[in-house]
Amino acid sequence: MMSHVEFWELTAWGAGVGGAGVWGLAVAARVGWLRALLDLFPRSTWEWVTWGVIPALLALPVIVQGAAVAAVSSRRPVPAGRGIAGGAVGSLVAVVAIALGSRPRSLFL
Repeated sequence: MMSHVEFWELTAWGAGVGGAGVWGLAVAARVGWLRALLDLFPRSTWEWVTWGVIPALLALPVIVQGAAVAAVSSRRPVPAGRGIAGGAVGSLVAVVAIALGSRPRSLFL
């Protein structure tokens, strides 16, 4: 069983690495690196490339986050699959929580 200190340390690692990954992806989009990636393919295939590349790029920070948290955990051998799955589930829970928290509220309820 993991201690409370180790739990919070791994949580901090996950938040830091996940945040840095998303920030890096946003910077890449802002400076035009994603457009440069699209320019490598013929214009007629951009729609198909976009449907493949964008989900892969959005999953990349989650994968890196899970792998980093698994690497700094005290368990050996490194549970990379478990860390990546935890990062994916945590991101999904965060998206659902944000979606439920931002619902329009009726004035009559």
